[in-house]
Amino acid sequence: MKKIQKNLKISDRVNADTKLTYAALLLSYTFEYGVDFQNRTITLTGEIQHGWFDIVDAALTQMEAQDKSTVIIKINSPGGDTYEAMAVVGRIKSAKCHIVTEGYGHIMSAATLILASGKKRKMSKFAKFMWHEASYGIEGRHSEIKATAKQVEEEEKLWAETMAEFSNKDSKFWMKTGIHIDKHFFADELVDLGVIDEVI
Repeated sequence: MKKIQKNLKISDRVNADTKLTYAALLLSYTFEYGVDFQNRTITLTGEIQHGWFDIVDAALTQMEAQDKSTVIIKINSPGGDTYEAMAVVGRIKSAKCHIVTEGYGHIMSAATLILASGKKRKMSKFAKFMWHEASYGIEGRHSEIKATAKQVEEEEKLWAETMAEFSNKDSKFWMKTGIHIDKHFFADELVDLGVIDEVI
């Protein structure tokens, strides 16, 4: 009997340690990565860089395992790595949950794609959505410069084709948008363009 009680106490302690470790992990995700599992929200803030996909993928995987209810992804970003943004977009589109994207502050450059990729898209009336022609400063051989320019042109084409998929305008419209100047949109304009569904 004493042996059984001892084993139960050890088991209780292991379970308690596991729960504490899990709770610490959840808190770490909340404070370090902007993931709130309890309220099913993911907050993406700052420049899009390597690691954004990992955070979104891990968070969505955990939430999908719980249930298929709504997940809200809040975005406040000046843009950044186009391919990292596209990876996040791909994960959002493959999610088993109903994804709502919400834009706050500034939604610019590659971040525009993440906002537009939700099942339901919302943006604050105080936020600004901006797309711009790519800019870069490089040195090197002529062939290197040409290769870089070609790569940037492919990225701009990819952005325009993706925005066409997420809006009611074709890729030609989006390719012309932002040429020579930064093109800013207010939330109500984005509703008309089919980029978002609701102003908040």
